[in-house]
Amino acid sequence: MKKMNARLLSTLFSALLLTSSISFAWTLEEDDNGIKVFTQEIEGSDFKAFKGEMNAQAQLDEVLDIIRDVESMDEWLHECVASQIMEKTSDEELIVYQETSAPWPVTDRNFVLKMKVHRAEDGLSAKINFSALVEPEVANDDCVRVTELTGSWTLTQTSDSNVHVVYQTSADPAGDVPSWLANAFVVDQPYNTLLNLRNRVETKRHEVE
Repeated sequence: MKKMNARLLSTLFSALLLTSSISFAWTLEEDDNGIKVFTQEIEGSDFKAFKGEMNAQAQLDEVLDIIRDVESMDEWLHECVASQIMEKTSDEELIVYQETSAPWPVTDRNFVLKMKVHRAEDGLSAKINFSALVEPEVANDDCVRVTELTGSWTLTQTSDSNVHVVYQTSADPAGDVPSWLANAFVVDQPYNTLLNLRNRVETKRHEVE
């Protein structure tokens, strides 16, 4: 009897571990202009994560420099209306303040992000991780503060003239936001952001030429 109970407990424990490790698959939502957008269910949340992918004809440094130019992010990051550096803790780490425009009647959102750049020694790949911070507080009665957000930019030089870009984020928009509206945003935002980024890369290259 004791052996049976032990086996039963072992089976239940294994099943529990298996269940806790299950992750939802990515679902393709958009595939246009060389840009793919996927969404993913998040356990215990009404809001989906997104992942956008594209290829850009560029050198890795060209794309990386644009993303690191925080003060100009509002010119290409979809629905971003303000972006500024609050603190530069090192050459590879920044504290950033941003505001995002939301469709009526939803209030605009703002957040403070910690951004950190990790670059491979061979120079052929780089990753920028970002996550929302609770502190410092920022006084802005026109925005709802978002404190649950994580994401990344992953850049990989796949050839002499091509960079593969992956943009990924999951967030809780805070406040009273219908899940259907937020989940529409997670398709439009990465698609338009990547489209704008690619156009900006091309414009910068023409300026140099």
